Amino acid sequence: MPVRKQDAYRALELLEEYYNRLDSPEDKPLKNAIDRVIKVFKSRLFQALL
Repeated sequence: MPVRKQDAYRALELLEEYYNRLDSPEDKPLKNAIDRVIKVFKSRLFQALL
């Protein structure tokens, strides 16, 4: 099933919202992982593949 741009942008919005709600010290590894995913979504290569 192909990924639509609007779905990718919505996923990015949801990830950023979730990322911003993480604030406890034990959330740090999860925040780091989510940050890497967000950077991939925002990368030019990923955008070109959509």
